[in-house]
Amino acid sequence: VRDALLAAGLDEHRKYDRKRTWVNFEGADRPSEDKYSTCIPLNYAMDPTNDVILAYEINDVPLPPEHGYPVRLMIPGYVGGRCVKWVEKIWISEQENDPYYHIWDNRVMLSFMTEKNGPFAETLFRHPSAACNEQNLNSAIVKPAQDETNRFEEARKGNNYRIEGYSFDGGGHEVQRVEASLDEGETWLYCTRRFPELQSKFWTCLRWHVDVSIPYLIQSKSITVRCFNIFKNTQPERPNWNVLGMMNNSYYRVKGEIVEGSDSNSGSGI
Repeated sequence: VRDALLAAGLDEHRKYDRKRTWVNFEGADRPSEDKYSTCIPLNYAMDPTNDVILAYEINDVPLPPEHGYPVRLMIPGYVGGRCVKWVEKIWISEQENDPYYHIWDNRVMLSFMTEKNGPFAETLFRHPSAACNEQNLNSAIVKPAQDETNRFEEARKGNNYRIEGYSFDGGGHEVQRVEASLDEGETWLYCTRRFPELQSKFWTCLRWHVDVSIPYLIQSKSITVRCFNIFKNTQPERPNWNVLGMMNNSYYRVKGEIVEGSDSNSGSGI
């Protein structure tokens, strides 16, 4: 984005007021309420360390239509709602733009607000503190997967099972620790982290895993994961309700059940 703006004649050496100068992006799609457009501070887009890009390929092939072909805005570490698909227009403004989806979506409201058209909604939705920009700390379990089974005979062999997942944080911050629990948070197991490569900013999610004995896994009521960032913050244990359901990053849990098979060896658990 920085290169495109400079090529269009933006003065690289001019000092822009972060609070009053914005770069706007509009997509070619036409949702029900309005054109889909949003904006971010110009200074953020012009900082080369933020890697704000106009993407036309994914994994060395052209973007597929559902991912924004021919051009999509990508802001690493930001929520998906700011990464406009099918970009057809970019412009600079001296104040924050207010299209419908920029104001009335991707916002976290106070807990007492129960509807979008309630008292104070107009003021609170437009307040800068409500906007979702950088992603928050989060993690998920991908293995065990939905409907995956492990036979009891594997437990009798004393084999281990590898629990796997991913974690990420906004702002390019490193996820420094990942922990999993098989006793609903009473004790925690340290997980091994794998980053794709050494990097100065951690835009990609990391992969993590931990090996546990299958008997221990089968006896567990659930599998829970949490992670910690460079500020030593972690995920909350329970979700925080808000009217749009945005930015919830509570502990991720997978619960299993014992399923009876046709013989004693074919019963299965998580």
